[in-house]
This record gives sequence, structure tokens and C-alpha cells, in this order.
Amino acid sequence: MAGRPEGIPSFFNWQEEVRSRYHIAVEDVWNADEKGFALGVAKKVKVVCSARRRNPRIMHPGNREWVTLMKTISATGKVLAPLYIDKGAAHTIGNHDYENRDPAAFALSTTGWTNDKVGLLWLTVNFEPNTHSPTGHPRLLIIDGHSSHLTLAFITFCATYEIQLLCFPPHSTHPLQPLDVGIFGPLGYYSHEVDDWGRAHTYQTISKGDFFPLCQRARQKALTIVNIKAAFAATSIYPFRRA
Repeated sequence: MAGRPEGIPSFFNWQEEVRSRYHIAVEDVWNADEKGFALGVAKKVKVVCSARRRNPRIMHPGNREWVTLMKTISATGKVLAPLYIDKGAAHTIGNHDYENRDPAAFALSTTGWTNDKVGLLWLTVNFEPNTHSPTGHPRLLIIDGHSSHLTLAFITFCATYEIQLLCFPPHSTHPLQPLDVGIFGPLGYYSHEVDDWGRAHTYQTISKGDFFPLCQRARQKALTIVNIKAAFAATSIYPFRRA
């Protein structure tokens, strides 16, 4: 069953109906989304701010290449290994474990953003094998309405593996999506990691080899159980409250 409500009330109606019908437990409620990061490729490092501002932010001008992070969290605070989407020609997923403590998956697309093939790879390789329900009941995956999440192959796979798919109504992710409300904001930690990196290095280009560990450290600060549970509560997804 896949749903794409047209408004916020119907989003909560559909969610309440499917969770009741399929006896979906809180540990089986998941949210996933993508966020793009610009690599800090700086020709110069400048501080641009008012002379009265305290703790100014370092600006990083220059050539910027984008990498997309696909993040997945559960209402109980669980976190799947992230999927990083890098710019390239292939459509495969590989794995790497930075510092032996924070595994990640990697995929390639021609733009560095997600697409239909990468979206399906994430669903089949990253999400489905790692979210099997301990209750034996279907899982609920709440996700935005990006075209890569609404292909026939994506929806068919969800139906085959008893993944109930619910898309946010158009233009509603800012108040409704836990990752937007409580996680991607704290991922501003990445900017602080880049600032610290810029102060500690004499060379001025942040390579992909530098980027991934910086982003992983920012993830570890943002993706705490407390932050994740607070994000689900703030969006009224869990504990469930009709908006």
C-alpha cells in the first residue's frame, strides 16, 4: 500500500489507518530523506560578518562540488548507515567504515544527486535488509514525494516486502518530516567541522577524502537518540497526535 496524501489532515488520517490496519509498531516507523553538501573547495578563507558579531562563520568561496547524503532514522532512535551519493557514471553501492566505528554506503550518479536507479538501490540494498521488523509486522516508510521514490519498481518492491509507503503532502516536509525538523538543522555541525578543518590546514582544498570523515563526525553529533525521538515527537508522528 502506498499513499501520497494531498493535505496535512489526510496525511494523519492515512497514517492512523495504516498503522492500525497493519499493527505497525513504533520500532517499524522510519523516515528517510536526502541532503546535499557542498565540498569546501576554497581559493581563500575569509571571515565575512558585521564587526559587532561574535563567533563569525568562516566563508569558503571557490569551486563547489555537491555530494548527497541519504539518511534514515526510526521513531525509536535507530539510525541506518548513511548512503553517500557521489558524482560518477556507475550505479553501484559500496561500503566503507571510517575509523572502524561509523559504516557508510556509497553510490554514484551522473549529477551527485539521487535518481531513480540510486533510489531503488537504496531501498533494496540499504533499507530493506537492515530494517526487518522484530515484530514480524509491516514497516512504515515515510518519505518525500521525489520522483525516485514513486517509480513503479520502487512501489512494487515496497508492496512485495510489506513496506507501507507514505509520502508527505506537497510543500509540507518542513513541519512534518522528522529529518527536516530535528536532524538536518543540527547537521550544521558539518559547517563547524569545516571551519575547524580550515584553521588546522595550510592547504585550501577539501577533497572527498577530507569531506567524508568531516561529515561522519557531524552525523555522530546530530544523530543522537534524544534528537531523533524529539524530532518524531515534534512532527506528531510518534507519539502520534493528529495535527
